[in-house]
Amino acid sequence: MQYIFSMSTFHDHHSFLSSFFPRILIIMLVSCSTHLLVGARRTAFLSTCGSRCDTRVKTTILQDQIQQRQQQRPLVSFIARRQSSNMIIPSQRPPLSQVRLFSSSTTESSDESQNAMDQDDDENDDESRTQKSQMRSSKKGSIPPSWSSTPIWSAPYVKDAVDKKRKLNKTRFRQHVNPLALQYQQGTILPDNWPGAVLENVHLPLHLDIGCSKGGFLIDLASHETQNRTYASDYNYLGLEIRPLVAQFAKDRIPIHNCTGILEFVGCNANVDLDRLLSLYHQASAQSSTTTTIVTNNDLLLQRVTIQFPDPHFKSAHAKRRVVKEQLVDTLAKYMPADSIVFLQSDVQNVLDDMRQVFGNCTKYFNDNSLPHEYMPENILGVATEREISVLKKDLPVYRAVFYRTETKWQEMNEEEQLQQIEMEGAAETLALDENPTC
Repeated sequence: MQYIFSMSTFHDHHSFLSSFFPRILIIMLVSCSTHLLVGARRTAFLSTCGSRCDTRVKTTILQDQIQQRQQQRPLVSFIARRQSSNMIIPSQRPPLSQVRLFSSSTTESSDESQNAMDQDDDENDDESRTQKSQMRSSKKGSIPPSWSSTPIWSAPYVKDAVDKKRKLNKTRFRQHVNPLALQYQQGTILPDNWPGAVLENVHLPLHLDIGCSKGGFLIDLASHETQNRTYASDYNYLGLEIRPLVAQFAKDRIPIHNCTGILEFVGCNANVDLDRLLSLYHQASAQSSTTTTIVTNNDLLLQRVTIQFPDPHFKSAHAKRRVVKEQLVDTLAKYMPADSIVFLQSDVQNVLDDMRQVFGNCTKYFNDNSLPHEYMPENILGVATEREISVLKKDLPVYRAVFYRTETKWQEMNEEEQLQQIEMEGAAETLALDENPTC
């Protein structure tokens, strides 16, 4: 019995130990993990507090520096204004022993001098304000202040920027600009005796490309048509581009491709300078020829006009920025002879339909033989633009249309026609906004 009791006691003690130790291990593991988590949270909390303290210290230092600058800035501007107006600043005042006391009879003259000084201060303040506003506009990417009085296409930085891009082998430029911005409403500066200074024979018919981009299309067209003829060329080629850097880049390509004398690129806004450019071209042709006046419409030299893949300006509110407007169509009709062509291309159907509608509204001068929803399947010139090549490689459609100049001689619009044109433009913009009011 004693043996049996001792065995049962040993068995109970063994079972107690076997169940006790795992519980102890579990409790130790839980406590260790808890300590680790608490330590990690404490470390993160301390690091956060430290970073917050560092941020507060840095903010305090910056605020102190800003206060010091604000305290120093009025004094500096005050000294500069007083120096420019020949006044005595506090650091240059003579000692009191040398100061003369003025009688009451001289108070009026002193008041006049003080008023003159105040006017000088106001003028200096206005100049400083204008300089600061110009500097802000230059930081935002508009015209630099020292060149704001000249057109943006003639700014000195344009040539340097293009040369820098060439050295870095970069040919990508900004795609879109706002043609209604003030800097693009200025007339471009042309060289003396233009176009005779850049084109060898001003009697040749003119091919005009509006929105020529980097000039690849006109360069290829001029090279292609020159190689297929026994003599030099049957056309002069003129490309217009609104982006200053792109226009300069195209100009630099002329001597590289041996197109000097027949090809010219001009950086300008077509809706601002087109009439002046075409007038100068025809004046140069008339002055060097035997006839001094243009008698018939067939004597005009603008034989071909291409407007290919213009900026679509998808938003309805930006539809007024598109290049093809009634004024542009009227200017082209003024200088184009009978049976001359206007070739339109775009990979956006809405854009081509808009251009087609503007030319179609001028049925007096331009005629489209195709139906409203019919498009030309091929390029009639045989030379594709860079944009056209990229679109066709993606198997995307290209929409084309051709307008022919009628035999009606151009007449300047009277006041009623001008008012009707303005009303039509306003109605077209209102209709575009109504169709897509969310844009």
